[in-house]
Amino acid sequence: QEIGAPMASAYLLGHPDHYTNFSYKSFYWRSYVSEVKSAWRDSVSDDLYTQHQDEDRVIVTKAKDGRITSYTTTQDYMFRPKKFENMTLYEWIERYNK
Repeated sequence: QEIGAPMASAYLLGHPDHYTNFSYKSFYWRSYVSEVKSAWRDSVSDDLYTQHQDEDRVIVTKAKDGRITSYTTTQDYMFRPKKFENMTLYEWIERYNK
C-alpha cells in the first residue's frame, strides 16, 4: 500500500491521521454479555438448590494516585450508586469516566 509523503511524515512524527473534537471510548461488549450469561446460569442453578447464599464479589485495585477503584467497568455499572440505577447501560457508558 502506498501513501503520500505528508502522510508518511505525519506517521513518523507521531501526529494523528485525523483531527476531531470528540474523544472515543473503548467499550468491550463481551464482558457485559458474559456477566449477563453468568447471572442467568446462577438463577437457573438457584432454582435447583434450596439453600442459596447471596454473595457479591467485587475486585478492587489501587490506582496510581492512591484511589481505590473497581477492577472492571462491568463492576462499575453493576454496583453503581442508587441515584444512577435508572440509567441505561448506553447512558452509563456515554457519561462514564474512570
